[in-house]
Amino acid sequence: MKRKLIAWLENPLIFEENILPAHSDHKILTENGEIETEILLNGKWKFQYYKEPKLVDEEVPVNREVLTEEIKVPGHIQLQGYGKPQYVNTQYPWDGHEEIYPPKIPKEFNPTGVYGRTFDLPNAFLGKRIRIRFEGVESCFFLWVNGQFAGYHENSFCPAEFDITESVKNKDNYLCVMVLRFCSGSWLEDQDFFRFSGIFREVSLYAVENIHIEDLDITSKLSEDFTQSKVNVKIKYDSRSDVIDKNVFPIKTIVKLKKDDEIIQQSEWVSVSGDIVNRNAVFELENPRLWSAENPELYQCEVCIYDKQNKWITGAYTNFGIRKFEIKDRIMYLNGKRIIFRGVNRHEFHGNNGRAITEKQIEEDIITMKRNNINAVRTSHYPNQKIFYELCDKYGLYVIDETNLETHGTWQKIGRVVRPNDKRLVPGDNLVWEGAVLERGKSMLERDKNHPSILMWSCGNESFGGIVLRNLSQWFRKRDESRLIHYEGVFQDPRYQEISDVESRMYAKPEEVKEYLESNPQKPFILCEYMHAMGNSCGGMARYIELEEKYQMYQGGFIWDFSDQALLKKTSEGKAYYAPGGEFDDRPTDGYFSGNGLCFADHVPSPKMEEVKFLYQPVVIKINQEEMHIYNKQLFSSTENYAFKWELLENGKCIDYGEFYKKVKAQETKVYPLPIEKELWEEKKGEIIFHCSICLKEKTLWAEAGYETGFAQCVLKAQSKKQLVQQQAKLIEGDFNIGICMRDCTAMISKADGRLISIRKGEQEYLATPLKPDFWRAPIDNDTENGNTFRWAQWKLASLYQKCVEIQIDNKKKVISTKFELATNPVRYCYVNYRCFYENRIEVTVQIEAENAEVPCIGFVCKLKKELEYLQWYGNTQTEAYSDRKCGKKIGLREGKVSEQYVPYLNPQENGNKTDVRFFEIGTKSEKKLRLSGEIPFEFSALPYTSHEMENAENIACLPDSQYTVLGVYCKKSGVGGDDSWGAPVQKDCIVQADGKECLKVQIEIL
Repeated sequence: MKRKLIAWLENPLIFEENILPAHSDHKILTENGEIETEILLNGKWKFQYYKEPKLVDEEVPVNREVLTEEIKVPGHIQLQGYGKPQYVNTQYPWDGHEEIYPPKIPKEFNPTGVYGRTFDLPNAFLGKRIRIRFEGVESCFFLWVNGQFAGYHENSFCPAEFDITESVKNKDNYLCVMVLRFCSGSWLEDQDFFRFSGIFREVSLYAVENIHIEDLDITSKLSEDFTQSKVNVKIKYDSRSDVIDKNVFPIKTIVKLKKDDEIIQQSEWVSVSGDIVNRNAVFELENPRLWSAENPELYQCEVCIYDKQNKWITGAYTNFGIRKFEIKDRIMYLNGKRIIFRGVNRHEFHGNNGRAITEKQIEEDIITMKRNNINAVRTSHYPNQKIFYELCDKYGLYVIDETNLETHGTWQKIGRVVRPNDKRLVPGDNLVWEGAVLERGKSMLERDKNHPSILMWSCGNESFGGIVLRNLSQWFRKRDESRLIHYEGVFQDPRYQEISDVESRMYAKPEEVKEYLESNPQKPFILCEYMHAMGNSCGGMARYIELEEKYQMYQGGFIWDFSDQALLKKTSEGKAYYAPGGEFDDRPTDGYFSGNGLCFADHVPSPKMEEVKFLYQPVVIKINQEEMHIYNKQLFSSTENYAFKWELLENGKCIDYGEFYKKVKAQETKVYPLPIEKELWEEKKGEIIFHCSICLKEKTLWAEAGYETGFAQCVLKAQSKKQLVQQQAKLIEGDFNIGICMRDCTAMISKADGRLISIRKGEQEYLATPLKPDFWRAPIDNDTENGNTFRWAQWKLASLYQKCVEIQIDNKKKVISTKFELATNPVRYCYVNYRCFYENRIEVTVQIEAENAEVPCIGFVCKLKKELEYLQWYGNTQTEAYSDRKCGKKIGLREGKVSEQYVPYLNPQENGNKTDVRFFEIGTKSEKKLRLSGEIPFEFSALPYTSHEMENAENIACLPDSQYTVLGVYCKKSGVGGDDSWGAPVQKDCIVQADGKECLKVQIEIL
């Protein structure tokens, strides 16, 4: 028996056995209107692990004593001590281990887990039909109940339901599940993620009456003016005529439509024996409240069945929404308005438990999206848990629901793309895969069809093209006219353009998007993946946002992706950290390529999210010295739900504030005068900034009243330049050092190497190491892949190895000028000058001689004493910013500890940079501080590690214990880029040029 079943694993024509047809995810109602309770079989199961299926004990389906260990359900086998997780992107996990081709699977290594548990049926289930539902099992499983074979299922991310009525008994039922890591369906699941196996979603038992509602299909059609809607409720009954008590007939069905749990309409009919067939209830609604992400209006549908004695039999319940999504004149419209997707891709994943995520974690993700102005999500690249769609309906998110299909490694191999007729291409034109592919699409659609949040069905991801995908799209289109069909792979294989209703691309540069939009296109355009958020990234995102207003057929995109995929791990010393692929001895692996998130692996938003939130904000304000332009980018809502809170700031400190309310209709712009008088700020000496926050007026599901959804600033007046008559410091020229005597502080420059080696006030020495010219940053992921690291390599040498070749002292001007020869090819020179003043100030300038060369940064670095860890700065208060990622800059005062400035990217790299800085102070908790300021805004970072320590660390856990505060001060750092992470360059104007124009000039003041 086992040998016969194992043979199914390599047969793509056998992908399920004894599975109940997919149906809507409606709830079963009790007579008192409550949701029928299911029995969750989560928790501890008995377990046994085998390296391959042929080693499994033949007795496991009948002998529970064979299973001697325990495992948690839901959960992954590999995260519970059995085997190891493996992260790969395009390549298949067996590549290089066994030479196999579709549909063959590994013979030598196919981890198999056998689960077992017992259960009793509650009294309420007796006499009913018993079903068991597995929400997600990776990648396939065989099921036995009390020793009887019950079924088989592939398709890891869709439910599998079995009717086990004939196998169960009232007490002491033995359930046995054999789960395999690889089957022929694994060729269809080559997603960019960690590879696991096991029962990773919930398992439940539920009971249905002999007459019950098997499926609800609710559709709506709106009139052209959206004032009337026809709602059609299609009910699919299921009955067992051989066991139905004839005394129940005739039966009565009542369908109730509700809004906010109040009945607005109902319909009923009577059916006689043999007349239990699909029925439709049709309702006409006047002025329906339409669902959108802005206003997620939900209706409720209840279906109740009574017997001829008017006694309750069963009921069904589901939410639904009324909305219209369509293409008109080559543009996508929702409820008559051109929609823009401000979206993100999201894997179901958390660093603590992999894909076995909880409802709470799902809801927290959705709240994070809403709080950061994300309005759309693509379920990359498989259907999610059903609760996800319920929450998207409730909170308001637009969804592209994606079929569990990716075959990337069968057609793209180290950059080489196979031909459409390649025999190893899956699925392509090979109809042997059609049944499995169509079933994956059907399972998704039939479960999820009543969710208004879903606007498109996606045929899958990165699976090339061909007849099989064309047939899937045709089935989608015929089955559901209310949604569009999405598939990006048409771009790779354009033979069947009709597969996708939209032109969908991945990582097209803004110029490439423009090229399409200006070539008389026939389909609206979206970027199903863009802004590859790997490590320190997301630079230049504003260029994509600008396309929204310029091109009507450009309708947004989905950032890749929501959170890092990394797993909680401990070092041998017990230090916990989130580990990428490759750190589990998994080979092959694609390592850090799993770290693409706007959030870290624990789902805490990274600094990249600040930029996304600003660029995705639904209401935009532009301010000048006279007026403010309020542009409401929302489709349906006015700004009545917002409070506009303003502050007038002088050097970051509030000197006046207020609040106002304006009603700007959706898609309109209105101009208002600034709510302040010029006299209030014209005579002020400091920098005057008008700041306006756009805040929620009332509490919502996802944020409290007063939560800031967006903001705008305008510098009304620059700081008046102080005409200081500064007394010069005293210079003491020794044989080896140059002493600098100020009011109550001293400093020292070494004549041996031209460096500032000491800044002292009383007994407090501030410097742990000398000031050193710096031109290097720890390479970010994008630097490595686009060649910056290689091109810039000489600047690492220049930062490590410098030779002072000249020191000049101007005792009259109190200026010490130094010249450094740098270890570059050709040889270049750097000039560092110190101008010394009596009032405890030293002015430092750093400049490279004019040379046409790209540089990561220009400035200086030094280590300060560890106790100098308290920081305050006036400038851009974003947690981290760069020249191409600071659209969301907010000029103000901010403070924190140095340890809080480190950004824990999965792969240690450049981080924590501050831009547009006017001044910052760094010191001890007492009043011992250094203040650095400049007339020209500059950049700085204060971190626990040097760039070289970060660069050399294999992972976060490898970073050394910090002994210092590492201070870097720069005129400018190069941008981070992020159009993609495999070659896209940083915008040219965001690269530092060693052209002699870039010069750092700051004053160090000892307070």
